[in-house]
Amino acid sequence: MQRPSPSTAIACGALILFALFIAGCGDAEESPGRIDLDLTGGLPDGSIRAAWLEFSGLTVERVDGQRVQHGFDEPKRIDIARLRRGNTARLTEDMELPAGAYEWIQLHLNTRGKKDTYLVLADNSIRELVVPSGVRNHLHIGAPFTVPPDGTVKRTIDFQLHEPLGEKGPTTNTYAISPILRSVATETASHIVASADRDLIARHCSEPHRSGIALYVFSGEGVGPDDIGGPGPRPVSVSRGQAEDAEAPFEFHAAFLAPGPYTIALTCNAGGDRATTDDAFAFFGTAVIRTGPGDTVKHHFGPP
Repeated sequence: MQRPSPSTAIACGALILFALFIAGCGDAEESPGRIDLDLTGGLPDGSIRAAWLEFSGLTVERVDGQRVQHGFDEPKRIDIARLRRGNTARLTEDMELPAGAYEWIQLHLNTRGKKDTYLVLADNSIRELVVPSGVRNHLHIGAPFTVPPDGTVKRTIDFQLHEPLGEKGPTTNTYAISPILRSVATETASHIVASADRDLIARHCSEPHRSGIALYVFSGEGVGPDDIGGPGPRPVSVSRGQAEDAEAPFEFHAAFLAPGPYTIALTCNAGGDRATTDDAFAFFGTAVIRTGPGDTVKHHFGPP
């Protein structure tokens, strides 16, 4: 048998090592994953008929500081007045991301044109919405999540457009917004569905429809309820009361909450809760609710 020359053996060995190196490099690169993002929301102010939000894209940041920006081919227009009681709208589907851990999400909202992001009030008048002056990253959501290689992570963003008419914008009929924003894993999100007797409401609220009967949800047990702009704990969700008719109890739906303990309370004054000031108003019917992954927990506010 003819043996290969030393030079041939060296060349073959080099080729084998090169092939192994290339294979090793391929194994070191993780396959990308994907993310599905849904939007839910609420409008505690009953005088708003529609709230159109126009999104041009989003940015996410990894724990190592790397940012990934994604622009939509066409702006996504969503009326969050239709997203109450646990309804959602799709922002992204199968958006590809490098696998790994992420720290936050930034939503890109169009507010520079006419009728891109705006309100329709009860009298059909239009109010354009803008970013408050001096406020940065107002659509920044601290939302740690992990994208698995070849897998999909599903998140739901809660966009509470609370008290949007509190601060005038730079022009006539323009208002600044200060939304409550949070993100939760869609598949393990929990819900709180509550109802309140009309007799209980009547004892605390002289004009429940006008003054704003709502359910405030705070993270943790034994929390002292406070308004949105106050120095105390900020609510993670505000759900405006709804009733089928003049005799039916008021109903509330706090949707897409992370599993855990919550303090819930009712108020009559959600319509006057300004996002940038400390407003003094009373809460009643305070209770503690504990939710697990995927739970829908019901609670009834009845007579004492």
